[in-house]
Amino acid sequence: MGRLKEDINVKDLVHRFFEGNDVERALIVAGKLENLAENIKNQGGISKHQIRKYYHSLLEITQEVKVSQKLEDKLIKVALLKAYLSYDSKRSQNKINNRLFINFVNSLVSEILKRKDEKTLELAKTLFEALVGYTANLKK
Repeated sequence: MGRLKEDINVKDLVHRFFEGNDVERALIVAGKLENLAENIKNQGGISKHQIRKYYHSLLEITQEVKVSQKLEDKLIKVALLKAYLSYDSKRSQNKINNRLFINFVNSLVSEILKRKDEKTLELAKTLFEALVGYTANLKK
């Protein structure tokens, strides 16, 4: 396991992203999120395929909401992301063992369930998309 660049409070980072204005969000994506991605890579215990799997699940939910215009109907799918992540972190094969990534996904899900609006879902997708980009050179 590599050394972390700096201790990052993932829950706080995600919360500040949703609370901030567009300029603050851009600064988070260009700074703190890149640092988080580097720390995820350094911590190990996850592949780029696993990260993309969760991103694609959120992307699919976002697309379904755009079509149906009913986020409430899809909140259960959002909540299930936490359950799937819990399962994947306890498997014997292809186990996700990266506390930063687990905290990131759980924080995104919590914000979406708390706010219950389409803008939050879209912002969550954007933040996750940036993380995928920053972690693209993970091995596997």
